[in-house]
Amino acid sequence: MNESTEFISVWLIDDDKAIRMSFKEAIHQNASYIKVTTFAGCEDAFQVLHDGQDPPDIILLDIHMPETGGIEGIPQFKKLSPGSAIIMLTASFMDDEIMQAFSQGAEGYLLKTVQIGQIVDSIRAAMRGGVPMDPLVARRILDLNAPKKPSPAGYGLTNLEKDIIRLFVEGSTLHQISQVLAIDSSSVNSHLSKIQNKLNVKTRSGLVMKAQREKIF
Repeated sequence: MNESTEFISVWLIDDDKAIRMSFKEAIHQNASYIKVTTFAGCEDAFQVLHDGQDPPDIILLDIHMPETGGIEGIPQFKKLSPGSAIIMLTASFMDDEIMQAFSQGAEGYLLKTVQIGQIVDSIRAAMRGGVPMDPLVARRILDLNAPKKPSPAGYGLTNLEKDIIRLFVEGSTLHQISQVLAIDSSSVNSHLSKIQNKLNVKTRSGLVMKAQREKIF
C-alpha cells in the first residue's frame, strides 16, 4: 500500500445493495481519489482475486452476510491479498465479534453509524499503517482489557521500542512517530515488525491490544 499513488483502491463488501451504493457515492463525493469497487459478498471478491485482478489497497468488510461472513472471510483475504488492509465496516458492536475480527487479522473496525469523513480518514490512516477504530469500539476494547497489568517479563523491549509502542497505541502514524523520535519511517516500520515478534502477535492491531491490555509502554 502506498498513499502517494494516484488513487486509493477500496473494495466495499456488503450484502445490502442500498448500503453499498450510498457509501460508494458518499466516499467518492468526499474524496474523488478513492476508487470504490463494490461486491455483494466475499465469494465474488475471492473469485476476482483468483482471476488475477489487482488486489485493493483497502477492504471495507461487513460481518453479517448470507454465505461467508466477514470474520470468516478475513483469513482467505489475507491469503489471496496479503497487502490489503481490512477494515470492518459493520453494525455489529458485539464483544466477541470485535475481538474475533482483530484476532483474525483485521486492521480496523468502524461502525456503520460513522460519518463519511471518518471513513475517509480511516482509509488514509490504514494506508499509513495505522489501526483505524471507531471511538466506541476503542473504548470497549479498553474496557474488555481492563484491569491493565504490567508484564513481568518485559519482553526484552528497548526504551526506543517502548516509545514506539506508546506513540503507535496513541494513534500516531509511522511518519509522525519518525518525526517525534528523529528516525526515518522505514526504521519505525522495521522496529514495529521486531516488536510484533517479541510480543508474539501477528498483526499491528494485535500489538495495540496486547500493549493496552498489559500496559507494556
